[in-house]
Amino acid sequence: KESVYDSLRRMIQLGELMPGSRLTEIDLALKLKVSRTPLREALNRLERDGLVTNKPRHGYFVTDLRDHMPDRPVFNRTVTLKDSWAPR
Repeated sequence: KESVYDSLRRMIQLGELMPGSRLTEIDLALKLKVSRTPLREALNRLERDGLVTNKPRHGYFVTDLRDHMPDRPVFNRTVTLKDSWAPR
């Protein structure tokens, strides 16, 4: 069985919960068929992970990850096994 955290994380990753959208506890609890306590715990964990933002007196919002992307592209260097074994 998928946890509340995993369900919400998947919904954010798949775009079912859009960046910037407000997450209401009652609606999510009904949709996921859970009580509000595990939902709050999952939202707190998602906030620590940077996937949602809690705005006091306004609620939780899905973080727009594009706001946290660097201004320049990031390139990853692929290291082959041959490179890692090469004498130095």
